[in-house]
Amino acid sequence: MGVVLLYAGSFMFAADESVSEETESEVDEILLKQIGDIDDGSRAKTVHHFPLYDDQDFEIFPDSIEPFSTRQTCGKCHDYDTISQGWHFNAGLMDKPAGRRAQPWLYWDAAIGVQFPLSYRKWEGVFSPSEAGLTQWDFVRIFGRQLPGGMAGEKMVSNKIDPGDKWELSGMLEVNCLACHNVSYRQDQS
Repeated sequence: MGVVLLYAGSFMFAADESVSEETESEVDEILLKQIGDIDDGSRAKTVHHFPLYDDQDFEIFPDSIEPFSTRQTCGKCHDYDTISQGWHFNAGLMDKPAGRRAQPWLYWDAAIGVQFPLSYRKWEGVFSPSEAGLTQWDFVRIFGRQLPGGMAGEKMVSNKIDPGDKWELSGMLEVNCLACHNVSYRQDQS
């Protein structure tokens, strides 16, 4: 069974590469351990120990090639739809207020030599992605690595997805619960 252990505000991986004093045999022993077998230094008690699910709500296992779905996994206990309306995830929803001013995304077009600030929020001095000629899919392709999930990556209405981008393999850009609930600096959100 594939499991994730979340500690009050953290996610624990099986091996800690930041430790460099181990011998080769000790490293091999560490790598054989399962998630949760190694102390991460936190004194917090385990809060979650649960199976992972894909976007079709099927349980996935460590050898699975399917990405896990936060909607299906975390949503079993947490109100995913309410969470996805939060500040970090609601910028692409037109019925939401602009909120406090923050940093926009910077978009540049080398072909015509321009750079300008973009945001789905209606802030003074920024352009919406559509004003820059970007579809929701274009926005996700350009800025997806910086998005916390949700927004255009999940609520897309564009049908101009390039098959070469393997969207069917990665799935929708769901709210990334692990962006905050993960202790490892090694998490690759892409």
